[in-house]
Amino acid sequence: MGFASLKGFLLSLFGGRATKSSVELEVESAAQSCERSAEAPPRFSREIVIPLDAIDDVIAALQAPSAADQVDYLYLAAEAGRDAKAAAKAGNFDTAWGLFHDQKQIYLQYAQHQGWGARQTLALDSSVHEDLADLLRLEKRHREAFPHILYWVAAGRNRPIKRHTEKLRAYFNRCKFKNTSLHDVEVYLSSRKSPVSYSAIQKQVKRWVDAS
Repeated sequence: MGFASLKGFLLSLFGGRATKSSVELEVESAAQSCERSAEAPPRFSREIVIPLDAIDDVIAALQAPSAADQVDYLYLAAEAGRDAKAAAKAGNFDTAWGLFHDQKQIYLQYAQHQGWGARQTLALDSSVHEDLADLLRLEKRHREAFPHILYWVAAGRNRPIKRHTEKLRAYFNRCKFKNTSLHDVEVYLSSRKSPVSYSAIQKQVKRWVDAS
């Protein structure tokens, strides 16, 4: 970095409000030292002085929220969900499917931003799978819909609601498994001690399908 560019960078930290005696002399000294020692890391022999009238501006800049902090993830997720449901109502299932996956992605970004653990993240992610299951149900793809509804129920087991039981039974009955009972499914759910992923649910449902 040349003297002029380094000088401009350091002065920009203080909005160009520093005086010749307080900062600019320090910048010149530091930049010239860097040019003399191009092969070694720059070393500053003296401190950079922040003028009193610039302190508030520097503090405000350091405390300003980042771009990620200003993103309203939940609003964006809700908007994607509304658009997806509108597309499904109009019969545009492929569009709805893509929008629901956009909603999932936004939820995962929100969970990461919040620093959530696996259980909370999966519970939020699985909420979209109720809608994905409904799309597949409308297309009469019942065995493909079942892992979605099962994942939704499994991820919400710590906060069970009546709709979980009702939908699990309804979606299971549509699958018409020959060698798997609803009791088998309930035993599988109760045996899960840790948060369950959608991929694990898919593999288990495939076993039931293969056993039919």
